[in-house]
Amino acid sequence: MITSLIGAIRRLLLPVVLGSLVAGCLYFPVEKGEELGQEGRWEEAVRAFQEAVKQDPRNTEARLGLARAMMEAADQLVKQGQELERAERLGDAGALYRRALTYNGEHQGALAGLERIARAAVVKEKLTRARDRMAQGEWRAAQADVQAALRIDPENIPAKALRQELAVKRAAEAAPSRLDTD
Repeated sequence: MITSLIGAIRRLLLPVVLGSLVAGCLYFPVEKGEELGQEGRWEEAVRAFQEAVKQDPRNTEARLGLARAMMEAADQLVKQGQELERAERLGDAGALYRRALTYNGEHQGALAGLERIARAAVVKEKLTRARDRMAQGEWRAAQADVQAALRIDPENIPAKALRQELAVKRAAEAAPSRLDTD
């Protein structure tokens, strides 16, 4: 009688214990995502929440955690991109902005950062061409390139300096030399 009672209890408890273990496994990625988020490790939190959503697509807590982690990961990457941009590591900054857009395709900071980087590349190209034209004595063409660069970025310091240098060279060229007047 006791053995049959123990057997019956085992048969009843086994599904309960297994169900509890399965439920615990479903919530573990959510807890892991929360912990990672609290540590500021948002990209890892995204992966944990993605796993939780994969295990139970109807888990509202996992879906909300995933949405928050994706937004935070994008914000974090944009901040890192801005730091690299200030350090003039534009290629690395652009890579972080693009990665941020994988988490939030409409992140205004990432989009603006990529736009700034693209403008900086165009300005750099125009200033390089202006310097080449100056070396060839093509003052007007060089001046046109510098003005185009300043239209894109009016506060660009190298462009302002090159504009000043051009003005000095053109003024020197326009001024008659003493030999010509003697």
